Amino acid sequence: MTQYEDTRKVSKALFQKASQVMPGGDTRSVTYFEPYPSFMVSGSGCRIQDADGNVYIDFLNNYTSLILGHAHPEIVTAVIDRVKKGSVFPAPTEEQVMLAEMITKRVKSCNLVRFCNSGSEANIQVIRAARAHTKREKVVTICGGYHGGFDFKNFIGIPFNNLEKAEETIMEYRNEIACVIVEPVLGKGMIPAEKDFLHLLRELTADFDIVFVLDEVVTFRLDTGGAQTVYNVKPDMTTLGKLIGGGFPVGAFGGREDLMMLFSPQNKEFIHHSGTFNGNPVTMTAGLETLKILDSQAIERLNEMGDLLRENLNKLSEDSVCVSGMGSLLHFHFAREPASNAEEFERQNRQWFSQLHMRMLMNRVYMAPGGMFNVSLAIGEEETEKFLKTAEKVIPHIINSSFSQM
Repeated sequence: MTQYEDTRKVSKALFQKASQVMPGGDTRSVTYFEPYPSFMVSGSGCRIQDADGNVYIDFLNNYTSLILGHAHPEIVTAVIDRVKKGSVFPAPTEEQVMLAEMITKRVKSCNLVRFCNSGSEANIQVIRAARAHTKREKVVTICGGYHGGFDFKNFIGIPFNNLEKAEETIMEYRNEIACVIVEPVLGKGMIPAEKDFLHLLRELTADFDIVFVLDEVVTFRLDTGGAQTVYNVKPDMTTLGKLIGGGFPVGAFGGREDLMMLFSPQNKEFIHHSGTFNGNPVTMTAGLETLKILDSQAIERLNEMGDLLRENLNKLSEDSVCVSGMGSLLHFHFAREPASNAEEFERQNRQWFSQLHMRMLMNRVYMAPGGMFNVSLAIGEEETEKFLKTAEKVIPHIINSSFSQM
């Protein structure tokens, strides 16, 4: 770590100051890594700069939320214009309507939508709706899946892509389950769902009036209508976040009209859902401008770029390292074949991922400490070639190190 610390002394000092006012010097668990994270000061396009002046190609994009890259000029201009008119009001604004219209046109399963401030909040609300609709409490989730930083009682986990266990669990608890919630691409390992798995969940939930929820906070980028369009599956409710905020805090949830109307204050009894910054016009403006740019041609380019990078990376070390994912979402696996679920992924050597992250970082390529990376529209051939050549250089060192014997 000496070289890292020698070239990041300002970040070290900032981390020491942060540790005096925040537990572990941290306010976002996923951004922490040993010995301390680099503190960022600016970003433009696909490049970010830390407090010590080190510049990186950003293949993390704030965990997939910056699909246009940093400080896109059209987003910046639109947001500045909006802020000058006021940033938030104790009242609705037209921008909410405009973004809601755009989302409902793209996502055919969403008849109506509501906004909140994170994907976590969106998932909380769909679970509330499912419980109110079914008068049941249990929620079926995927083992290793992530739907936000919250805890609920009565959760049942099933292995990803395990059709037999999914059917067995739903049949056993069918009269107690409010909803089944699943990521079309499991965030842990970026493992795509098998089509038959999602279709089985859809069929079983429909049979027993269980609300079927697709968490598309990450996967909405895969098609103009989200991954549900790719898989040709229609959920009852969908959660969104990340890219639809254009770089600002956001969450959204939508679905069948009867489920969404449970939140209507025009009803005598309804699910109360408020938030100081829900649907604020700054976020709505940034989201609108982002989705205008992120049309079908842009998404096609992103997916082609991701698929090509994945294909080329998988040619490097076929016997020991591979890359999984779908379209513009990618993830390293230290195994001959990608894991099919979270349990398999967790058995991979975690120190390999730490080594890979640090070596890529020292070569000015920014990705997640856990092995995830993604491409944005700001990234081009020059940057993907840099990623490929850097991986080609560092991976053999990791494989041949003492970690390979552990």
